[in-house]
Amino acid sequence: MALCLSRQRGWSAAAPPKGNAGPDEQQLHRNADGGSHRRPGDLRRLALAYVNFALAHPGRFRLMFRPDLVDRDDPRYAAFSTRALSGFARAIERRHNATSDSLANVFVVWSSIHGMANLVLDGKAKYLFNCATPEQFVDQVLPGLLAETCPFGISG
Repeated sequence: MALCLSRQRGWSAAAPPKGNAGPDEQQLHRNADGGSHRRPGDLRRLALAYVNFALAHPGRFRLMFRPDLVDRDDPRYAAFSTRALSGFARAIERRHNATSDSLANVFVVWSSIHGMANLVLDGKAKYLFNCATPEQFVDQVLPGLLAETCPFGISG
C-alpha cells in the first residue's frame, strides 16, 4: 500500500518530498538541512531528532530502509540520502574542523544512531536501561548517553 501511494504521488518509496512531510518530518528535514548549526551539541540534537522521528513514525521509518521496496538506483534516492545525511556531515565537520575522514565519521555516527533508533523501536532499550517505554528511554536516558558516549559526546 505504501509503495503504491508513494508511486502515485511521484515519491521515491524511501524519500517523500519535503513539501508533503508532516510537522515532525519537516523538523527532521530542517535539522538535516543545517537548521541547528549554532552549538557543539548539534550532533546530539540531530541524533535525538532521528530517534524521535523513528519513534513517532515507525512505519515510515522502517519503509525508508526496506531494500525490497526502495529503488536504490533511482536518482531521487541518492539525492535524498545525501541531503538526509548532510546535517550529520556538517555537524561532524564543525566538531573535527574537517581534519578527519568525514565520510567514515558520517558512517559511524549514522550507524550508531540508526542502530539506536531500531533498538528503541524494537523495545530493546528497556532491557538494558530499565525503562518501561521507548518514550521514557528517549526522554530520560538517551540525552545522557549521547552526551557521554563517542561519537556524540566528543568535545561537545
